[in-house]
Amino acid sequence: MKVKLIGNVALAAALLVCAISIAFILFSCSSPTGGDDGKTVTVPTQSGPITSGTAGTAMYYVTTANIENSKTGAVTWYEDLAATISTTKPAWVNDPLINVVSNTAYFAFTTTATAPAGTYYFRVTIDGAKSNVGTLTIL
Repeated sequence: MKVKLIGNVALAAALLVCAISIAFILFSCSSPTGGDDGKTVTVPTQSGPITSGTAGTAMYYVTTANIENSKTGAVTWYEDLAATISTTKPAWVNDPLINVVSNTAYFAFTTTATAPAGTYYFRVTIDGAKSNVGTLTIL
């Protein structure tokens, strides 16, 4: 009987350690769209279609929280939707200016006629806060 009781206690202790470890990991990690300071950047879906073979413009009306006016942003490009592998900016797209005013930031990607059809992934970082993964779609 003592062996079974000790086994149950050991199992309960192991489960408690696992639960505490998981809680620590979840609460100590920063959100992918913001930091511990409550700053967030949210990129919406693309507004304005772009067709391969023609120059075009895709607009984005980004929303922010807890980011001061006049803070500027930068775009980082990725190979995949999970944003696990960064890549260089495609040569056929501009590097947009992103400036926060009243918790919004409007920017546009302008492409040349050489832009190939496909979906391209990016994140916007403003004042240390990374956005969700946005997409630029060329039809």
